[in-house]
Amino acid sequence: MSQLRGLTALYAQSNSFARFPAALCELTTLRVLSLSMNGMRRVPSEVARLAALQHFDLSDNCLSEVPLGVCGLSALTKLDLHSNSVAELRPEMSQLTSLAHLSLHTNCLKAVPPALGSLTRLTWASFNNNQIAEVAPELFRCARVAGLRCSAA
Repeated sequence: MSQLRGLTALYAQSNSFARFPAALCELTTLRVLSLSMNGMRRVPSEVARLAALQHFDLSDNCLSEVPLGVCGLSALTKLDLHSNSVAELRPEMSQLTSLAHLSLHTNCLKAVPPALGSLTRLTWASFNNNQIAEVAPELFRCARVAGLRCSAA
């Protein structure tokens, strides 16, 4: 991976990465990382080393939670976790202060927590095709939100 240290975008969809390739955490210049449709069950906390990452696509995997390391990616503007098995959102997601686009549709969510209300740059969020019974009123403090999808399946 040392030859790829200047890499800014990596698209590795539809492979068979049962585990997150740890060597990717060394690619600290990445701004775009797409690992959708790989069957991954977890993402290591070391992913937080990808400090320049702006767009992270982990959709269509087998994740049961939002990876803790992802919550430390303060430059992240777009996070796509749709079509996983995420059942709840971490309070640490409030640290994603640059996040503008959040896609969590087709998961197992039952609530949209108050922590997301602190995402002041959020402009679009998708929670449809979940089992949402509660949306925290704090979410409506995100003055820039132009699109919010919470419809049922």
